[in-house]
Order: sequence, then C-alpha cells, then structure tokens
Amino acid sequence: MPIEDIISIVGIIGVIVGFLLFAGGTALLVISIIKTIKGKRRIGGIVGGGIMLFGSILLVFYFGMFALTSAMLNSMPYAKPLEYYNSSIFSSLYAKNSDQLAYLFAKESYSGDALEKEDAATTFGYIEGDVKSINSEALEVPYKSDIYASYVKYNIITEDSEKYVIYIYYFYGCDNDDYLGIQYIKIYEGNELLEEFGTIPDLD
Repeated sequence: MPIEDIISIVGIIGVIVGFLLFAGGTALLVISIIKTIKGKRRIGGIVGGGIMLFGSILLVFYFGMFALTSAMLNSMPYAKPLEYYNSSIFSSLYAKNSDQLAYLFAKESYSGDALEKEDAATTFGYIEGDVKSINSEALEVPYKSDIYASYVKYNIITEDSEKYVIYIYYFYGCDNDDYLGIQYIKIYEGNELLEEFGTIPDLD
C-alpha cells in the first residue's frame, strides 16, 4: 500500500476519534455544569469534560495534519519520480557508475540528438580519481504544463582536490514515457568545458 494511503487512513481514523471525543467531552461538560448550577457538585465531570475537549482538539489537529500531508502527496504525482532521479544520479556520480547513469538516459531526445550509452562512460572518463564530495544546485527551467523537468548543477571534488562541474537536464514527468530521463549532460573541469552530450530540451 502506498505510504500516502497509509498516512491518509491514519489521519482519517484519528480525526474521527477526535470528533467522537469532542462530542463526549462536550456532553459531559454541559451535563456537569447544569448539575452544578442546580446545586449538585460535579467538579470531576467538569474537569473530565474539559480534559476530553482539550484532548479532542489536539487529536483533530494532529491527525488532521496526517490527512493534509496525504492530500499534498497525492496532489504531487511526480514527487516520487523526482526523488528517484535525484538519488540515482547522486549515487551514480559518487560511484562513477556509467551503467547506472546510462540507465537513466531518456530513450528519445525532446529537441535533438539523444544521449548514447557510451556518453556516460565518456563523462566519467574525464573525472580522475575517486569522488570525495558532491553538492548540487537546482537551476531554473522554462515552465511547460505537461512536462516536469529539472536542470541540476553538480559540483564535484575528487580525493585529489580536482574540481569538476556536471550539468544534467532530465524529465521526471511527461505524457510520453520515451522522453523520461536524462536529456542532456555537459561537464567542466574548473571553467573549461570538456564536452556536452544530448540536447537541451526546448520548452519555450
């Protein structure tokens, strides 16, 4: 069962229990206040009713957040693919795993020449030594209603303190599955452009 469905179920159950507790607490509090006014002390009932009301408010708020989180997850259908591409690209760069990176290539280019499997090996061939650290920066991409795209700059430092920058443009959501995946790559050593592969999608 998808995690968003589990969160939704837990949230709905919690909210229902909270409303039931609210109803019970309200009834107990009202009855206790009426009896107290009539001269029959029901301090315990008033305190108990107040605690139930307070607890019900906390339950409704807390589990309402579960339901809201579920609704937000369901409203972002491409959140999981984005996370998948992010983590897969990071791991392939750290390991310099050309097969893993090539697996993420789109089958077809959206605007021109498509990436070839050997482009991944060529890219990593430029990076000398093991990768020590990577940080990323998301770049702005043009908006297109039927395409979810990401353009990311990866700053790479090797164990030998060599610095490389790799730009990767990929689709993580669109109607045509053949366009999903990495569309374009370019690699720099310092400020020197070493090579670029594929074609930047024209979304304008």
